[in-house]
Amino acid sequence: MRQLVLLLVVCLPALAGPLDFWTPQPALTNALWSDEIFANGRFVISIAGQNGAVSNNAILVSEDGAAWKRTREESASRFTAGNGLILAAVAGPAVISSVDGQSWIAKRLPVPWGIRSITFGLGRFWILNDTDPSVTLSSADGLTWDIVGTNTWGGSLVFCHDRFWTSGTANPLQSFDGTTFQPATNLPSFSSIAYLDGTWVAAKTDDASLAVSTNAIDWTTVSPSPFWARSGWVFSNGQRFIASTSANFFFESTNGLKWLDHQVEIYNTTTRFGLGGPRLVGGNNGPVLTGAAQFSFCNFGGH
Repeated sequence: MRQLVLLLVVCLPALAGPLDFWTPQPALTNALWSDEIFANGRFVISIAGQNGAVSNNAILVSEDGAAWKRTREESASRFTAGNGLILAAVAGPAVISSVDGQSWIAKRLPVPWGIRSITFGLGRFWILNDTDPSVTLSSADGLTWDIVGTNTWGGSLVFCHDRFWTSGTANPLQSFDGTTFQPATNLPSFSSIAYLDGTWVAAKTDDASLAVSTNAIDWTTVSPSPFWARSGWVFSNGQRFIASTSANFFFESTNGLKWLDHQVEIYNTTTRFGLGGPRLVGGNNGPVLTGAAQFSFCNFGGH
């Protein structure tokens, strides 16, 4: 049986970090993780699945990662946040927006193509389409969208610190205005990128390593540990970088160069629910929610 599981960490006042202690908390069955975000003081997740003949698609919201409320009977993807709003993609093509993750407004897009990525930067939401990367959509409120021409050539659009980047391409691009892109000097293909205190860290896709830079020009290759796999996920939370990969490991670093790994073993009867997975989200007081490889969710406290 495929399951969705919520896991809440127990933070202990010991030498070990909060990534080392987990308590399983069953939540839903016959559902698959779709996407998630922490924004406006709340965790918002999307699930998709089948419970017999009944669809189990929904959006759920929580303030603590433990108690969840269903707020929309439809799954969503590509969550992002900005200008006090949470935005996500749904079928249509369309987007839905919400202030609190509970009440949602749907808006059909003024174009027929699908959504490859959504990001927020420079005070606006940006949508990269899945057929013609030279055309994007831009909106300040998620309701009124402008069609914008760009010179991107594929990948997904992300905004980090002070600029846009294209991820998932052999030759990443960067832009300071969302329309005019140029090659990101020496940056290899990456799946995610994060910034903290003058340092960028990117999870590379061409090998099992990270790329680290203090000027976004010169990049140093770093291998967090033998357990790191390519195309992981990295982000900044509080005063540290946190990264995950497809195995049962999480990693943390204060400077992007030296990393501490945490192995997590969670069992539910005879079924092993692997942690890790491709996404992590920072939350209240440093907790993090992660969609994991075996349809699990985890929430752990920061330090």
